[in-house]
Amino acid sequence: MLVAWLTLLAQEAPKGQEGPPWAQYVLPVGMVVIGYLVLFRPMQKQERERKALLSTLKKNDRVVTSAGIIGTVVSIKEKEEQVALKIDDGSNVRLWVLRSSIARILTGEEAKDKDGKET
Repeated sequence: MLVAWLTLLAQEAPKGQEGPPWAQYVLPVGMVVIGYLVLFRPMQKQERERKALLSTLKKNDRVVTSAGIIGTVVSIKEKEEQVALKIDDGSNVRLWVLRSSIARILTGEEAKDKDGKET
């Protein structure tokens, strides 16, 4: 609806009649504003939330990486942006991943399996 209204305003006037000089700029400016509101603002908000999530990462958090690996944070190297994950309790297998590859932190409810036991 808004795009149709902006297009109508930006259309060229019939011969002999001239519209306001600013009318030719309405459509491009409107499209830039709509693009910003629809595309860039949500992406910026999502990136702020992701940075906040990664800044709260601490030892013993259960996490899921972007590759789908589930593990428990054992240690964090702040300078190298690396995180050590324990992925197997039985054999004490550990894996180093980049902090940026962590997709989410599992809460207490998500960390429990179907039987109600923690994994």
